[in-house]
This record gives sequence, structure tokens and C-alpha cells, in this order.
Amino acid sequence: GGKLTIGYGHVMNDEESASIERITNEHADQLLRNDIKVAEEAVLELVSVPLTQHQFDALVSFVFNVGVGAFAQSTLIKLLNNNDIKSS
Repeated sequence: GGKLTIGYGHVMNDEESASIERITNEHADQLLRNDIKVAEEAVLELVSVPLTQHQFDALVSFVFNVGVGAFAQSTLIKLLNNNDIKSS
């Protein structure tokens, strides 16, 4: 996507891109924890229907990978919030 990443898929901002070339395992872990927290908060804020733990976890993973903005504009969130999902 033309964006620099480091660690476990952390998308670097301009400041990070200019200052970070290598990171430690501990730094990578901290970036992952921060990114997961952002994804969790987005799911909690944007989803208006009850979720199972498995659904929540899957959505957090999805948001981590596509980003909060893409998730907020996605067909997935619109269908989910309209309870337009198939039962399994």
C-alpha cells in the first residue's frame, strides 16, 4: 500500500519513518499492543450490536489489518450494525 511498516505490521507515521530503522523485540511488542488497543477501541465505538468474543476478536484483527478509517466506511460495519449477518 505504499506505507512503511515495522515490527508486526505497525504502519509508521512520517516522524517514525525518519527516525526508526531497527527496533527491539520489546519495542515491536509495545507497538503491537498500542495498535491492538486502537483497533479494540474502534470496534467498541463503531459496532452498535452485541458481539460474541470470537466476533469481537475477528473484528479487531480485521481493523488492525485494514485500518480504522477503512473499517468505519466499510460495507461490513454497515451490514453488521443493521444486524444483517448470517447465523452460524
